[in-house]
Amino acid sequence: MKKQLSGWAVKRLSARIFLLSLICLSAQLLNRFSSWAGNSAKGTSAANFLKITPGARAAALGGGMVGAADDAGSLFDNPAGLARLAQPQLSVSHLSYFQSINFNYLGFALPLASKTQALGFSITSLGVDNIEKRSGDTDVADGKFEAADYAYQLSYGRNMSKGVSAGASIKGIRERIDTVTASALAVDLGVHWARSESVWRGFGVSVRQIGQKMKFSNVSDPLPLVISAGANARILGDHLNIVVDANAPRDRDPYMSFGGEFSFMAGQKLGLAARAGYSGFLQKVDGRHNLSLGFGLSLDPMSFDFAWVPYGDLGNTFRYSLLVRF
Repeated sequence: MKKQLSGWAVKRLSARIFLLSLICLSAQLLNRFSSWAGNSAKGTSAANFLKITPGARAAALGGGMVGAADDAGSLFDNPAGLARLAQPQLSVSHLSYFQSINFNYLGFALPLASKTQALGFSITSLGVDNIEKRSGDTDVADGKFEAADYAYQLSYGRNMSKGVSAGASIKGIRERIDTVTASALAVDLGVHWARSESVWRGFGVSVRQIGQKMKFSNVSDPLPLVISAGANARILGDHLNIVVDANAPRDRDPYMSFGGEFSFMAGQKLGLAARAGYSGFLQKVDGRHNLSLGFGLSLDPMSFDFAWVPYGDLGNTFRYSLLVRF
């Protein structure tokens, strides 16, 4: 009995040390953001495709699931959520972007035998082709070229103590513009506190894109570092799921995102969900850009999600995601 109590004490102490370390790191980064808030850092980040929320469900809810991370989408939002998975999951997403930009995402999460740990892997790609190439001020293009971005991510999540989980990811990032390339390594960190006995079901903190600068020729730019904190609540007999996130990016003003998801069973195995969200991510874009809408269809063991996210005068974007549970 004493050994068992001692083991739990060690786990609790480890969880508290990790939480304290992450809070201290967040405080240091937020202190630096106070100088960036003047926005001298605007437009200075490389690998901006890492800001794109890949999952249609999260995108429809305003883009934030840090406090509600509980499926394969945790690979992007908060790696600590991986520890909450009960079975392997495969997530595939496609984004129909403006200006013929193609964005694709594949993620796989695997709980380990102990059920207190999980591993995950994801590949993200963004590509643009048929870009006209010019060497001078001329109406006639010299030719065409392509641009492509890739991120390869390995993640780990673990239950630290009752309700508290922690996670980390390491990712390799590569960008190519015609024949010029740049690469970097980055780390994501996250913690999550799940509560089953309260309306407020979860709280989370994540720090994404801590890493090296990317260098194209003689120009180096930092990665799009962002600190996020989120909460998740469920009401109306768990039919209404509410998510709220606060985000502090290094290259723009802090912003809020929130969303609501109403779900119900339309049959023995068929589940339906309607979603709406708001995000302050695009703060100074003309046209409709804050609202997002979407829906979900669930037929065990698969779920299909769709999201409509407008980008103001740039146009509308549409996300399609498929989640398979094994």
